[in-house]
Amino acid sequence: MSQNLKEQSINSFIWKSAQSLCTLGMTFVIQLILARILLPEDFGIVAITTVFMTLANTIIDTSFSSAVIQRNTLDQKLISSIFYANLVLSVFVYFVLFFTAPVISVFYQEPILVTIIRIQGLKVIFSGIYSIPQAFLNRKMKFKTLFVCSLIGTIGQAVIGISMAMSGAGIWALVISTLASSIIAGGAIIIMEPWRPSLFFSFKMVKKALSFSSKVLIIRVLRKLFYNVRVLAIGKVYDTQILGFFNKGFQFPSTAMTVVDGSLTSVAFSSLSKLQNNTSKLLASLRQYVRISMFICTPLMIGMAFVAEPMVLVLLTDKWEGCIPYLQIICITQLFLPLNVKTTAFEALGESGISMKLHVSGILLSIIFLLLCIPFSPLVMTLSGCVSNLVLHIAVAVVSFKKLNYKMSDQIKDALCGGIPTLFMILVLILLNYLNCHILLKLCMQIFSGVMVYVIISYITKNQVFYTIYGIIKSKLFKRKNENCKTN
Repeated sequence: MSQNLKEQSINSFIWKSAQSLCTLGMTFVIQLILARILLPEDFGIVAITTVFMTLANTIIDTSFSSAVIQRNTLDQKLISSIFYANLVLSVFVYFVLFFTAPVISVFYQEPILVTIIRIQGLKVIFSGIYSIPQAFLNRKMKFKTLFVCSLIGTIGQAVIGISMAMSGAGIWALVISTLASSIIAGGAIIIMEPWRPSLFFSFKMVKKALSFSSKVLIIRVLRKLFYNVRVLAIGKVYDTQILGFFNKGFQFPSTAMTVVDGSLTSVAFSSLSKLQNNTSKLLASLRQYVRISMFICTPLMIGMAFVAEPMVLVLLTDKWEGCIPYLQIICITQLFLPLNVKTTAFEALGESGISMKLHVSGILLSIIFLLLCIPFSPLVMTLSGCVSNLVLHIAVAVVSFKKLNYKMSDQIKDALCGGIPTLFMILVLILLNYLNCHILLKLCMQIFSGVMVYVIISYITKNQVFYTIYGIIKSKLFKRKNENCKTN
């Protein structure tokens, strides 16, 4: 990776992480407030609608925007055509949601789903308006600008959501605030990005762009289904209370992983696309992404699994105790998520067909395990996700070796780069669990001690990834200090 691209990637990751942390952090706080007001059954209902909204937004955000990011050259006529096609698609998807809402409501026997889906679905239309300008900002790796836009939208969401929750609006606080966030953030993106469409449309150009984006779209939709198929199954086979526990157990690790791994993956697609003509540099860059992501995410997920009980009891109260085993299982499942960056490398090379086949196989495997485990219990069904996820990533590892010359030994080494300090961290967390003290104090001690042990052991064992991250932080702080000195 060239020095300029490396520096740009680091800056992009910092701002993308800040964007995710800010957006998801405030959303998480709103969720915590609502969790103390609403019942698990209410969150079960929201979980069902969220799956459909996620799939709809994935269609709009991916259908053409990935082509904008991946292509080496762009022209105004092509992007204008893509913009209008995306806008028409967003309106079509909304009407699909609007007219299928009663069917979904009858299927899950929840009348309120009709209104929620139709209101939340408006977000799809707004996504169609700002998704292409957003893709431009991603292409230019202007994640600082995206952070500002996201911050504006999230502040609006927090103000509206918390105000409505405190005034007794209940479940509608989450529905309305989420829609408001999309409108506000989208408006900011349109203002920040100077590009505007021309009065031109070519179906031929759209079809050409769709030849690449269609594969990426199928991949992203399948990926969302892969992680949400259990929500739909639990909501139908069991009841909304159990679904509420599952959804809340999923929320904690998912939020954390979106901040770290989601940011790295977003930056990776943009930066790896710039290296698509240099396979050796692309592989070196890919390995760096895998190592950094696994080094951060491994202790994050393992640590969260070990402190799940005090964390849930402190943040959500004992009425949410039923979500603890789901949280622990999902932490292990999410641990494999950073390895998805390998499929992102295929997409960056324009080989989206390979990634699509892998994810098709993954979703089919997940459904098979799901059907086999439904008769047992929702916990067993959740656990099956770990198994299907592991099998999928073994397949990804094999293909990565064949297509990218990413040696299996290197893949294992990169995935386990944080293994030794994580083992020491686990030992400390187990010992602290025997402390007889206030649950809040125990949680704070476990988190602080776990982080410190992980950092100290990484330093003592001279972990290369640790020193890479340390060097990045140090250089950033040193650079900022020098800039302040010059300013003064």
